[in-house]
Amino acid sequence: MTLSRFATALALAVALLSTCSAAQSADKRLSLEEAVSKALDNNPVVSAVRAAVGSAEFGARSARALSNPTVHFTPALTSPGGSDEELSVQQPLEINGTRSARSASARAVADGIQAVGATELLDLVLQTETAYFELHRAREQLQLAEDLLSITEESHRLVDRQVEEGARPGIDRMQTSLEVSRAKQQLVTAQRQERIASATLNLALGQTPTSPLPLLIPPTPQSPDTRTEALVARALAQRPEIAAARARHSESLSQARLIRAEGRPDLTPQFRADSVTRGGFQNAGVGISVSIPIFDYGSRRDRLKEARAEASAEKARITSEENNVRADVERAIDRLDAAREALKQFHSGVLDQSRRLLEASRTGFQLGQTNVLNLLEAQRSYRLIQSDYINALVDGAIAQAELKRAAADALPVVQAVIQGRTSH
Repeated sequence: MTLSRFATALALAVALLSTCSAAQSADKRLSLEEAVSKALDNNPVVSAVRAAVGSAEFGARSARALSNPTVHFTPALTSPGGSDEELSVQQPLEINGTRSARSASARAVADGIQAVGATELLDLVLQTETAYFELHRAREQLQLAEDLLSITEESHRLVDRQVEEGARPGIDRMQTSLEVSRAKQQLVTAQRQERIASATLNLALGQTPTSPLPLLIPPTPQSPDTRTEALVARALAQRPEIAAARARHSESLSQARLIRAEGRPDLTPQFRADSVTRGGFQNAGVGISVSIPIFDYGSRRDRLKEARAEASAEKARITSEENNVRADVERAIDRLDAAREALKQFHSGVLDQSRRLLEASRTGFQLGQTNVLNLLEAQRSYRLIQSDYINALVDGAIAQAELKRAAADALPVVQAVIQGRTSH
């Protein structure tokens, strides 16, 4: 093989490897859905929620069971007179309603804990999505700062050369030098913001703050349904905060039922034997104990009043939560509408105008047709408009995420996660 053919083959191989590397790099982009899925897999909040829900379910199962029997074994140690009843077994039947009321109360507690857990995971989803978009904002701002530093340094080199040639006054070099310093400070700030945003997203994903993160997929403006009444109706039907308030109200009502049940008669079958260690069972028999709680010095009556008052308070809290949900939806819609309006201004040609202005100013400056102040002003305008566009795009994406949180759109996903199903 000749040297030229070898060089050609080597160039083709390098090009092929570069193409494969670029494709692999594109495949390694972290999507928003993947970030949320990773957070729901690895964030310690998920384990805490599952443990709390599992504990509450054990409590609900325990409350459904019949009360345990009471067994007293009292053998005589010195003489037959040491104990007049060696064995006594009692089993409360709880036919007065205490068992069902206790079970209902524990079920309400479990439902409330599950609703609170769903709220925490919905907040985790929003936190992850917000951190994702904030990292995109920080990286875009960092890229903009790097680009502008390169532009200002190039302008400074041009001015420096023209000053040396006598075509520009020395003050122009001082002004461009100050602009370079300012651009370097902005770059340092952007780098710090990028590190903070990376650490925030890593923590949401359950990773160490310094873990490397792949490229992100830029947010795209969407047009979700923003009909207020439809979103409010969906939110009222799905928000776990309302479910938690209803569970607390149900718990208070069940506690009142339990207190009333404790004031009704109950039956307790019992078995007793005078002796079981001296010649077998002697004087053994089965009986029925009837508890008649007819006396109350006020403790049960006051406890009942307390439970009813708490139920009334929890009912009012349900209304309060519903009002909060309506306000959340309306605020999210307002923020999304504001972000859309801001984006419309940029899509009307402002971005292209700022870029053309910068290019025209640089060309005019090179030809000596504009002064350094016009060039610096064009650079600053370009940076400001580009930065505002990045902020508007990210703010719109975050507003969309907040609207989804307000309507609890991710509730089926977090409920599956709480139950241990991994299809999210």
